[in-house]
Amino acid sequence: MAVLAGIMLFAAPAAAENPFISFLRGDWLRPRPSAPMSYAPAMPDRDGLSITVTPRRPRTSGGGGVVYCVRTCDGRYFPLTGVSSSTHEVAVERCNSFCPASPTKVFTSYDREAGIDAARSKDGAAYSSLEHAYAYRTEISPSCTCNTSSTMGVAPMDVMDDPTLKAGDLVVTANGVMVFRGDKALPHREREFTSAVDDRKLPAATRRQIEALEMASGLAQGPATATAAAPGL
Repeated sequence: MAVLAGIMLFAAPAAAENPFISFLRGDWLRPRPSAPMSYAPAMPDRDGLSITVTPRRPRTSGGGGVVYCVRTCDGRYFPLTGVSSSTHEVAVERCNSFCPASPTKVFTSYDREAGIDAARSKDGAAYSSLEHAYAYRTEISPSCTCNTSSTMGVAPMDVMDDPTLKAGDLVVTANGVMVFRGDKALPHREREFTSAVDDRKLPAATRRQIEALEMASGLAQGPATATAAAPGL
């Protein structure tokens, strides 16, 4: 049986702004600027003292938080899909499988505007409290790696044994973007993966975007018969 390794897994939404497409463009690798804080005008009270009200940042509504896998030696991170804040053990196992050569930690953010800046671990520690938080933005450490060969890559994951896969998830392979149409029975089988550009259950706009990205990246369409790289850190 051929090995299939996924870059990242996303359930394909019908909305025009597709997070899977955003991932393929590399948007998630670009540092997010800290959201500016807004303040209400200072208002004097009856005693002449000025009172400034700082509004709370809006939090995401429903659906749980965004789970991040963080490489603690330099603070580099990426979102874990197919897992939620309620499945911490699964998130930890998957994070470690992507980055076995360096220590990692799982953080969850319930503020989509702030993202990683508002993320906390299960023990309540903030991402920003890490010794090397954001260090990847200013320096590269040769010893800080996930796959022992490059600071910018992680270990590939065999999705044939991935228990978090759900029907409709998208998987990037060396032969193109595939849609998982199987169930939770392991190991998964090749026939449970179909070409995304030919899958009529996906919105037409999503199929066109995927086809354009495959052409731009040189990914060939066809059966999943080769191993692809996992998401870069």
